[in-house]
Amino acid sequence: MAESGHPAGELVTVLAEISGSSAEGVKPEAVMLAAAQATARLLGVQEACVWVYEAAVGVLRLGARVPEVDPGGDVSLPGKDSICGQVLRSRRPFLAHRLTEHTLWKPRLPYLEHPQSGLFVPFFDRGRPLGVLVALSARERAFDDEDVRLVQALAAQVTIAIQNARLYEDARLRARQLTTILDVNKRLALRPNLEEMLSRITEEATRLLGVEAAGLRLVEGDELVRAASFGPAAAIMVRERLRLGESLSGRVAKENRAIVSTNLADDSRHTPIHRSQARVYGIRAWLGVPLRGPERVVGVLFVIDRGRRRFEQADIRLLEAFADQAAIAIENARLYEELAERERRLHELIGRLLVAQEEERRRVAYDVHDGLAQVAAAAQQHLEGFAARHRPRSTEGREALERARELAQRTVGEARRVITGLRPKALDDFGLALALRTDVEALSRDGWQITYVENLDSERLPPAIETALFRVAQEALTNVRKHAETTRVHLALRRRGGTVCLEIRDWGRGFQPSAVLAGSGTNERVGLAGMRERVAWLGGRCTVRSRPGAGTRIVVEVPLPAPNGGPGEDRSP
Repeated sequence: MAESGHPAGELVTVLAEISGSSAEGVKPEAVMLAAAQATARLLGVQEACVWVYEAAVGVLRLGARVPEVDPGGDVSLPGKDSICGQVLRSRRPFLAHRLTEHTLWKPRLPYLEHPQSGLFVPFFDRGRPLGVLVALSARERAFDDEDVRLVQALAAQVTIAIQNARLYEDARLRARQLTTILDVNKRLALRPNLEEMLSRITEEATRLLGVEAAGLRLVEGDELVRAASFGPAAAIMVRERLRLGESLSGRVAKENRAIVSTNLADDSRHTPIHRSQARVYGIRAWLGVPLRGPERVVGVLFVIDRGRRRFEQADIRLLEAFADQAAIAIENARLYEELAERERRLHELIGRLLVAQEEERRRVAYDVHDGLAQVAAAAQQHLEGFAARHRPRSTEGREALERARELAQRTVGEARRVITGLRPKALDDFGLALALRTDVEALSRDGWQITYVENLDSERLPPAIETALFRVAQEALTNVRKHAETTRVHLALRRRGGTVCLEIRDWGRGFQPSAVLAGSGTNERVGLAGMRERVAWLGGRCTVRSRPGAGTRIVVEVPLPAPNGGPGEDRSP
């Protein structure tokens, strides 16, 4: 029986006061102190304290104590080698009549009087251990069942206060998480480059948890590779690669769970070299969480602090929520880079194909010029000489000879036209402006109403740009001839600052560009696609505007190379 003989009425009054404080949203520390005060007063003991269990690190921390004496720093009990830890594991109250004889009794506080007896009552939240309410007497004393029930009633109020505080903290944390994660997502979305993305993730993690530094490693095969850091985290990331399961980061990746370290320099789970670096830089607290992709862990994100910071469950949940979003951003950045690499390779292949085409055109043009064209020209000259020396006497003979001379002339002209179409000599010798003017004059002689405007004067453009724009103009004029049903055309070639612009406009029957590109009209589709590929290879833009009955306007804009090199340089043969 308790020495104070605590009356039931007083207990009810005390419980009502504590319950009211808990319901009014008072911080759990105040409720714990009130419970400790009530325990000391109602049981008539000299000491009472509340120990709160932290599952993340496996220790019990002092939540309140009566009398209120400064312990001189952070005070904790091991979750295993202590009476409180044993009580939590057994889930039953423990009554110690001779406390000093107990093997697990290790005083952790400066007591006013040396305790001889103790009553230890555990309390839980839905089966999860929350802590222990302790009454300590300076005399050897036999606590009884009534004392246990009293302390259990007080501990129940502490449980309610902690539950309410955690519910409030969870709600506040969720709101903060949502706001922060949404904000971070917006910022990460602006960093499609993977390297920039990883650096930004570590920077945002430090801000999110209010720590000094953060580091990030990515999984490559069965290893973790150093990828990014912010602050002094680089100091402990001395090894570029870790095996999965090695060190704290390796354990996080392999076990797919968060890990906390309260004293990094002495944590045996860390490698010796990492412990040494942590000791040198005074790094104590460490929290690491997995970066989870759709099917596997893709990396590890960790934060560190040099103070006496102890990462709580709220910190773990917050960093895990951030890591989940960061993993999505990393996967998106990887996909973006893979797509960009594929586009780069495709762009390179298109460039090689275009260069090969021009090289083949040039070769064939030279072959025709040096072979067929020369033979045709020689045949024409021989025929002209023969006709001059041997005039046929009959009308039929003269007509046959005239027909032969005409065919020879047409053969020479056709050979020259083929050579010009394959690779106009004017383009190589005099440049794009004159080559286009030559074509325009030829079309004018054929009866076309064609106008041509250019402001390049005698300036030459890079060979690749000249070739591409000439082919676009050639293809556009061919389309006019085949499909537009008009001979009215306007051609313009202008330089505007660092850009050269080519415009081809006709007043023909027009068409639907979307329908052509989607598959209607194979030749036209291939022609338009070829134009755009040539222009895109140079970093330019090809715009086609047309509609039935309203003609067609094609505008090509290509950036000119900077003085130190750029688009269009050294790309053509």
